[in-house]
Amino acid sequence: FNELSHTYVYNNNVLTGATTEIKKFIEQFDSDTIIPRCETSWGISAKKIRSAWNLGRDLAANFGSGIHKALEFEDLYRNHYKKNGDRCFNIKHPIIKKIVNEFFEFYDSLGFEYEEIIPEALISYVDNGTCALADRVVIIDSVNKLVALEDYKVNVDFDKEDSVKFLNLPKELNLPSSKLGKLALQLGVQEAMLKQSGWTVVRRTGFVYSDKWEQYDVPSLGDFNILKQ
Repeated sequence: FNELSHTYVYNNNVLTGATTEIKKFIEQFDSDTIIPRCETSWGISAKKIRSAWNLGRDLAANFGSGIHKALEFEDLYRNHYKKNGDRCFNIKHPIIKKIVNEFFEFYDSLGFEYEEIIPEALISYVDNGTCALADRVVIIDSVNKLVALEDYKVNVDFDKEDSVKFLNLPKELNLPSSKLGKLALQLGVQEAMLKQSGWTVVRRTGFVYSDKWEQYDVPSLGDFNILKQ
């Protein structure tokens, strides 16, 4: 893994990430067309609009990344204790700690059964040159190779219809035209790779935080093999 370029390399070949794989199915936001219209309508320079949008994008992305890291921290280190019973490792920031605690309380209330949870799991199908970093791979039955895929999102309007426009997808997929549909493609790539190693994904779940945690059942792509498109 090259952290600077955020690329994964296997035998000197750069693997294509899941985010890149699904881009060909999603209409991208055309800021170069929209910003001049906003400049005329708002009376604000294009430079300032672009700067504000970029900063807002980075703010949202960095906040989401921070929560992802905090959840990973808790998965990895919450069960390490000192001899006196105190935890060895703690999240100290009160707001982040509150969000993380609320997630685990919510998750435990759902009653999911599992053998092991692997946070930030690297899934790959090197024969196809593909990889993905899954937020959580949940091993349900290691003998029969049953797993669940779980993903965290930190945003608003997750299920807002017509917020995502899809391209080149079979009509019978009928994915919701929202971030939920986009997540279905993302987890579909992960599922397709796991299938190559004989694993069966029995559950796909999105956990979304806006001002509280919500659970979403993520649609399956069925027989649509997203890696062969």
